Order: sequence, then structure tokens, then C-alpha cells
Amino acid sequence: MSIDTLTEEELYKIYSILANRVKRNIIKILGDRGKASATEMRKELKISVGALYYNLDDLVGYVAQDYDKKYKLTERGKIVYNILINERERVMDLIATTPHPLFDRLKYIVETLFIPFLLLVKICRNFRLVVPLSIVVMLLGILGMRIGNFELLLISPIDNSRGVILAYLTSDVRILVSIIMSWLLVFMICEVGSLMMGSRTISSELISATMISLLPIFMYPYINLMLARLHGTLLGHIILGIALRLLQLMSLCFLTAFIASYKKLRIAKSFIVSTIVFYTAIIIESLMVFD
Repeated sequence: MSIDTLTEEELYKIYSILANRVKRNIIKILGDRGKASATEMRKELKISVGALYYNLDDLVGYVAQDYDKKYKLTERGKIVYNILINERERVMDLIATTPHPLFDRLKYIVETLFIPFLLLVKICRNFRLVVPLSIVVMLLGILGMRIGNFELLLISPIDNSRGVILAYLTSDVRILVSIIMSWLLVFMICEVGSLMMGSRTISSELISATMISLLPIFMYPYINLMLARLHGTLLGHIILGIALRLLQLMSLCFLTAFIASYKKLRIAKSFIVSTIVFYTAIIIESLMVFD
């Protein structure tokens, strides 16, 4: 494989790798050594385990693990390494046009806040942890929705007194049914969306991970309870509205990380799938208002 055979999208990806200090150094370490473990790279790069795995995830197709669990460059990765070594002046010009390191640090802090990647990676790699954790999250969600008197509509908590989902059922049953229906519907959207994005990977763990991704949403009833004194005020309405959107964003980021891990999709494509979930919830919620 040569650089002449690469598509425009692949060339753009190489550009983004070379423009990123951590990714660029990962390529150089593996190119110089041939192979390296995650521990060796983390120590040399002086970054956290979470930051390392985050960048390795974005280098799928350029970096791969060997039978001994050490990382090595793929054919595409070797192309990037050759460019890095043989066209140093052009690479330095590219680096000069990249954002200030302070911007990269701020970006990392925000990403770490919304996507605790290290934790999510550990969860993804341990199926025995995924299932029990998903059960705990569901129980936490049921309790919170019961306390706050909410039903769940995909990733949107709605007033249970409206009886939107199966109005003939009792309040407690509606809460349980709404959580289960939303969980399964989000999972189905992720499956279809991943298929549309080109994933052919089948992973049963994603259904449990989908429930875990709803954890931020399940925090909303507890926040709503803590701000009970502000109910009915403009300030309370604004704070709860902002809190809900931030929790939804965190939930979508969790979902993005799980899709990327289990469906072997790039972060950008995984986020598109997650965004479909968000807009589906918005559309359904809007239709309910008109009703």
C-alpha cells in the first residue's frame, strides 16, 4: 500500500493524526520500536491510561494489537510513520498550524468530564461487570423516576402524571414499562444506526451497555428533588433545563464510547448514531406537545 492509493478521507485522517501531538508520538514510538505495550507508551508519553486508550481508539486501522497484546503499526500506520520520518519539514509546518497545547489540554479535560474513557474501556472489556452494573443502573433509574414521578421517553424524563405511555396502567407500572421500552428502543436505534454507518460487528454486550449509558439521565430526578424549592420559578426552570441538556449530552457521550468500542466504529460515526437517538427523542416529545 502506498500513499497514492489512499482515498481523500484517508489522507484527511493522516493529516489529523500528524497534527495531534499524542497520536503523532504513538506512531513514532511504534515505528521506531516495532512493538510496544500500553504501559511502555504511557510512561514515555507521560499521559494517563485513559488518554492513551482514547487516542489508541482513534488510531484504529493504523495501530493494532499483536498476539502478545503489544501494539504495532498496520500498513496504513507505516505510511504515516514514513511521512513523519521522511517529510519532517512538511510535518513541522503542519504542527505549527495546530492549536495551542493549552487548547488541547482544555479539550482533553472536557472530553474526560463527559466521556470517562478509562472507566468505559474497563467496563467494555469485562462482560461480568457490564451486566451487574446495568442492573444497578436500572434499579437506580426506577427508584429515581418513582421518587420524581417521571416516565422515561428515550433519553427524556417526562411527567408521569400525563400518562403518556400506556395510560391505563398504574403509575408505578408505567414508570417500569417506560424505562424498559426506552432502553430497548435506544438499543435498536444504535443497532440500526451502526449498521447504516458500516458496522458489521455483532455484540450482545451493547444491550447491557445501553442501560449503563442512561445513568446520567437517571440522575435528573434526584437533581430535580434537590432543587424542589426552586420549582415554579424562572430560575428553577432555567437551571433544570440546563441540567437536563447536560445530562443528555453526557448520556450520548457514554453511548458514543460504547458504540465505538462494541461496534468498532470511529468516534465521529458513533456520535452520529447517538445523535439520532437524541433527535428521535426531541421529535417524539414535540409530537406529544402538539397532541
